Amino acid sequence: MKIYMAGVGGMLGEAFYNVFKEDFNNPIYSSIRVKKNSKKFSVVIPPPNVTGSLHMGHALNNSIQDMLVRYYRMNNYETLWQPGTDHAGIATQALVERKLEKENQNKNTLGREKFIEKVWDWKNQYGDIIINQLKKLGCSCDWSRNAFTMDENLSKSVIKVFVELHKKKLIYKAEKLVNWDTVLKTAISDLEVDQREMNSKIYYIRYPIDKSDEFITIATTRPETMLGDTAIAVNPKDGRYKKYKGKEVTVPLVERKIKIIFDNYADPEQGTGAVKITPAHDFNDYDVGKRNKLKIINIFTEDGKINKNAPIKYSGLDRFEARKKILEDLLSLDLLVKEENIKNKVPYGDRSNSVIEPFLTEQWFVDAKKLSVKAKKIVKSKKTNFFPVNWSKTYFQWMNNIEPWCVSRQLWWGHQIPAWYGPDKKIFVATSEKEAIKKANKFYKKNVTLVRDPDVLDTWFSSGLWAFATLGWPKNNEYLKKFYPTSVLVTGFDIIFFWVARMIMFGMEFLNKEPFKDIYVHALVRDEKGQKMSKSKGNVIDPLDLINKYSADALRFTLLSMASPGRDVKLSEERVKGYRNFLNKLWNANNFLIHNKCSFNNIKKIPKSKININKWIHFELINTKKIVEKNIKDYRFDEAARHIYAFVWHSYCDWYLELSKTILYSDSKKDIKEVKEMAAYVFKEILVLLHPFIPFITEEIWLKNKLDRSSKSFLMLNNWPDGKIKKDSSSKDVEYLIYFISEIGEDIDKRNYIINTYNMGIKNFRTNLTETFNRISGDPIVVTQKAEYLLPAATLTWEFYDNMQLRFAFSQTLSRPDLRETASAFFIDDRGQQTRGNPELEITEIDNYDVRWEWYFGPGEFVTFGGFYKEFTNPIEQTFQFIGNTPLRSWANALSAKVKGVEFEIEKALALSKSRDFYLKLNASYIDSEVNLDLTQATQQTDPNRALEGQSDYLGNIQFGFDTPDQIERFAILLNYTGDRILGVGRLGAPNEIEKPPISLDFNNLIVNLRSSRVSRIDLSFSLKNDLKEINLSSCFSRTWKILLSKLSFARNINFS
Repeated sequence: MKIYMAGVGGMLGEAFYNVFKEDFNNPIYSSIRVKKNSKKFSVVIPPPNVTGSLHMGHALNNSIQDMLVRYYRMNNYETLWQPGTDHAGIATQALVERKLEKENQNKNTLGREKFIEKVWDWKNQYGDIIINQLKKLGCSCDWSRNAFTMDENLSKSVIKVFVELHKKKLIYKAEKLVNWDTVLKTAISDLEVDQREMNSKIYYIRYPIDKSDEFITIATTRPETMLGDTAIAVNPKDGRYKKYKGKEVTVPLVERKIKIIFDNYADPEQGTGAVKITPAHDFNDYDVGKRNKLKIINIFTEDGKINKNAPIKYSGLDRFEARKKILEDLLSLDLLVKEENIKNKVPYGDRSNSVIEPFLTEQWFVDAKKLSVKAKKIVKSKKTNFFPVNWSKTYFQWMNNIEPWCVSRQLWWGHQIPAWYGPDKKIFVATSEKEAIKKANKFYKKNVTLVRDPDVLDTWFSSGLWAFATLGWPKNNEYLKKFYPTSVLVTGFDIIFFWVARMIMFGMEFLNKEPFKDIYVHALVRDEKGQKMSKSKGNVIDPLDLINKYSADALRFTLLSMASPGRDVKLSEERVKGYRNFLNKLWNANNFLIHNKCSFNNIKKIPKSKININKWIHFELINTKKIVEKNIKDYRFDEAARHIYAFVWHSYCDWYLELSKTILYSDSKKDIKEVKEMAAYVFKEILVLLHPFIPFITEEIWLKNKLDRSSKSFLMLNNWPDGKIKKDSSSKDVEYLIYFISEIGEDIDKRNYIINTYNMGIKNFRTNLTETFNRISGDPIVVTQKAEYLLPAATLTWEFYDNMQLRFAFSQTLSRPDLRETASAFFIDDRGQQTRGNPELEITEIDNYDVRWEWYFGPGEFVTFGGFYKEFTNPIEQTFQFIGNTPLRSWANALSAKVKGVEFEIEKALALSKSRDFYLKLNASYIDSEVNLDLTQATQQTDPNRALEGQSDYLGNIQFGFDTPDQIERFAILLNYTGDRILGVGRLGAPNEIEKPPISLDFNNLIVNLRSSRVSRIDLSFSLKNDLKEINLSSCFSRTWKILLSKLSFARNINFS
């Protein structure tokens, strides 16, 4: 068994992995293509870059896809998982250029055609690395259909789409500002721009105001761009600059006169409130320039040097050398006021590692706004659905603010733009040079020479056609008819706009159909502390290392079990190691069956059962199957993994096999035969259920045990378990037994005594089980907690005004478990549910940090704003699980937890009465909590990546009331909001219990002054709470006062002594 875990799927899984490395046309693969069926399931792989290597995002994304494909394939769907890779224009060209440099060559000396040949040579030699790594992960794509975005058919599709869009005037050429890489000398997309936080400087520069001795000061981080300034902008509401309306300033060093303009872009709170406008080198400035019809002056060359539009002394300098020279000159002219250190985001090219420059250049653009109309409509109509649904908001936010899409790149590797230029630069767009020449000769009425546009298309343009071009479009072939629209797209959120939205736009434009029915957006894979993985931080986890160390199955199951919607995966090697133990458990279960001669022959039919534990395990199997099916269809892969984990590890291995031992070791041949048959049958179905999650080990066991009788047919083609079964009293008896034994704890002798007694055939089981427990029970359990703590607390208050202060506080506190939480006996809780305490609970230690700003702006009036942070050690949480179908509640300590948040509170006096002090109070809090579990807890709990039990993200209330100076009369009405929170932490496959507290309206703290000859004062406290979703406010007030009046009337007749 140790050998199995040694390598990629281990030696036992290696044989099956080797199958994937063979040519897909090998006869052994013929069985993977399922038979034709009316039910279809298709998915296209997000094509990884041909230059790429498997990273953890790939591992998560493709584990999900493979699990879905295997599940639907086993449910008799005709499936297609379309694989392929992207030509990755910039990345591939940059890589080959670096390779040529090492060989003392460059692309310019080679020429375009020979350079492209070199790229194809590299692709043919190294392009399948990522494909083989995906196979290593276990991806069961139809590898015979492996596509590449530069393949002949995909290239034809790209050309056709470009030409058609140009005919519809949805593609055009224009001069606009783009992201420009000065090293690669090409436009790049926003996704290829890495916004890095840098230590920078901001410079304050004085511009002389014309015909005066005054100056206007601006602040900039890029003083070199002042050479292209064409205006100074101030906000029209900024009173400091109103006197400069219509004035001009002189640009220092350039001696160019520019206007002071009034534009809302200028923020009075930022810098000096005055902003230099350089339309040619800033995206915001470009928009300001268009609004105000400013001149656009480009001062850079393509390689980032100062051009001839600047003074000659700076011309030819690199932009950063020019910055130094300009600052020196400004200082000498006494125009550099000061410089300050700041942190700001600086755009870098992710391939060239150079600072990206906003650059004015002529490019090809797609009218994305027009294409987005159908794309938005199809999502609004729910024909395409996002999971989780909140990502549709992100989609619409992007689509509603969509800009023209720059699709041209100044590269050689890629789809060359099908546009040719005539002698007068007139553009002829055609599917071929022959067609373009024909068009040109007709236009000029003579033969002319055309020059093709040297640029290539953005990689995202060709990948936008991926969902239908890989199926054969523009030909209307069998695969396109069968599998388009595809069933689901599995993708990361970072490419919703760059890829998903564009696929929807192209699909709707050219096929008038959505490219996929569902879009499942998975989270990021981060390190165990929740930090984004990066080489600079040294926290990158290589999936190939984990595969080699723990197996592909262990990694897959880990990722799937942590794929919780809306929560990033916090991955650690310990998690993968923990799930490797699950594979060991499965392997050991197989060995147990073989050792006990449980035959795998003749187990296609469900064995007949008379023994209780057999009935029970069969019911649990079918029940788990139903739950897992629903989880998969709901895209809750984490819950599916945890339910099947709980069934295999706990129900089958821990309980069924243990309970079966006394029968297997007895003299009853009939019972032994029945148990062996059921044990083997359920184990076979377990392999089927687990196969989509962990294909290597399940396939290995399947073939080794000849569960298909021939050792030739793959498990991946076996049918998913079916069948229905009703729960009877026999299953409930077993649940009661498990429930009872679970509470015995680790006393093995007592547990074995009960198991043996049960399996020997006690008929009146529950009564006799109680008698049995009475016979074997020992002394009562005594729980003792003893600890000594020194609990410091400190507060520091800084009063910087009479009515304003800043308060810092730290304290250490404890939370001790109460008697209910530590009770060893069973009891019924307030909700009428079975509950048992946990005598092993530890005291919770809490470190509290608090900072609070307080302003008392009037009598009884104040504002406070604060932040808090708490660290919990051994926080106590209520847990929830099922023993069979019986719910059981208890408590457990988590390892630790962190709670942080902010709180705002304001109270304002209201002058509504002279005799009563009315007030209005508002309180709102945002709280972020995170629980940390040890490995055992993480594998047992349904959702290890969650908030602390009982903790809401949002709290708030509004309170209106009054009191009197003598406090004789008081009244308050409160509107309360509490966000969703976990009420019970799910264990062993049980879901978390989520409480959704209703918005409530509370009336309380009523004290009224009633005068009479016999009663001087009556204190009456009254409270009424309502769920606002259920009541009408006006009727609520009516009912409230009727109740109050009746109570007051009754109270006045009471004879007080």
